[in-house]
Amino acid sequence: MSGNPILDLPYTPAAAITRFQLVKLSAANTVTPCTALGELAWGVAQESVSTADVTNGRVVNVRLMGRARVIAGAALGAGVPVRTDATGKVVALAATTANQKCVGFTECTSGASGDHIDIILTFAGEAST
Repeated sequence: MSGNPILDLPYTPAAAITRFQLVKLSAANTVTPCTALGELAWGVAQESVSTADVTNGRVVNVRLMGRARVIAGAALGAGVPVRTDATGKVVALAATTANQKCVGFTECTSGASGDHIDIILTFAGEAST
């Protein structure tokens, strides 16, 4: 990934987090991985945090704005609006579901679940396809 990120901030992790996983606020200044399809994401973790790290008080940097690398939850095309899946990966907005929580738009393609891809974060709230 090249280019300049716009905004990364440190948060206290409430659980283990995988690098490039979508996270949500779980309390003031505290994040945890997204665990429900289409839930409101707060940002993208920029590093992994283990359970031991959580216990030891480590912080995790979270990308809130700009370009972010994420983990694809399925094959995706470029320019696709995405939302979180139940494991903090990104998947395309559902074609038949209104008012989905869009986290951004893909900049490149993904061949399969688990691929790392770049998106432009929008966190624009709800969107329909």
